[in-house]
Order: sequence, then C-alpha cells, then structure tokens
Amino acid sequence: MSGFRNDHELQSWTLSQPFSIERHQKAFVHYLEVVIREDGTIEYAIPSHFEKLLAIIAEDRNLTREEAIALCPPDYYGDYLEWLVKESGCVSVWYDFIFGTPNLAQWGSLPKMEKAKIYAGKLPPKPPADSP
Repeated sequence: MSGFRNDHELQSWTLSQPFSIERHQKAFVHYLEVVIREDGTIEYAIPSHFEKLLAIIAEDRNLTREEAIALCPPDYYGDYLEWLVKESGCVSVWYDFIFGTPNLAQWGSLPKMEKAKIYAGKLPPKPPADSP
C-alpha cells in the first residue's frame, strides 16, 4: 500500500474500496463504521449509517431515496435507525457497538472482525442454525 502521501489519503482510498479486514487494519485504528447485509457481506457505512441503509432499501426495492424515506411510518420517526435496520435486513456496526439483531450469516462476520481487532464490542449470542 505504498504510494500514499499520508494516512488521510490511505483512509479515503480504503473507504472507497470493497470492505476487506486486511485493508481496514492497515488504514485505521479504533475506527469501524460498517453495515452487514443479510448474506453476511460487509460494506462501509458511507457517507453514514442512515444514508447507507436508506440506499440499500431504495436499491433493493427499486425506489428513489425520497420514495424510500416516505416508507417510514410515523411510529419510527423518533427511532429512525431501528426502522432502517429492520427494513434493510442489515445490522449497523461501529468499533465497539452493534445495532440490530444479526442472523447467522451476519453474526459470522463479527468474530472475524473481533479476532482481527477491528471490532471491540460485545458479541451478541450466536443465532440458532435455523434462524433466517
């Protein structure tokens, strides 16, 4: 990964690439903002968790951003992240925290990130093998 003038350049480049534990370890210390899709695929939460999850909902349902926003029921206006996680099927992960209830495929990504020391949060209980 030589050729980068500074850490910021390396970090910016890393965030523009598909997620890789090894690449992330080289670019960041004590920083992680990702979403894990239902199939266990990890993606950077760029530009934010809200916007990434909203984009996933819109993409999966062939909607515009505005149409996806309009789907949110008023009961969730005060807990928008809860609705985004529920509707997208994803879980949101920070360096030391996870939001959402992972399925087995999503859960499988967490110990890998923990072992690589890029996730320092508590691991939720492993879902049963027959969980969706």
